[in-house]
Amino acid sequence: MYSCGVAYLVEQNLPNPEIAKGFVENFRMIILIGSLRIGELEEYFTPTLIGLIFALLAACIPFFWKCRKR
Repeated sequence: MYSCGVAYLVEQNLPNPEIAKGFVENFRMIILIGSLRIGELEEYFTPTLIGLIFALLAACIPFFWKCRKR
């Protein structure tokens, strides 16, 4: 949101339209990079979730062994 606001204000207030075009291109790159990072989130989320599940299962093993010995 902050980047959108800054890009809009800079584009509206600059006297040279060429500079404004450069800011618009930079803003498009910011949006593109942000969308790519959202796509990468899926790549990291699933392995992290699977690792947490197996870590919880491994942490529960001693508890289950104690219950069976009684």
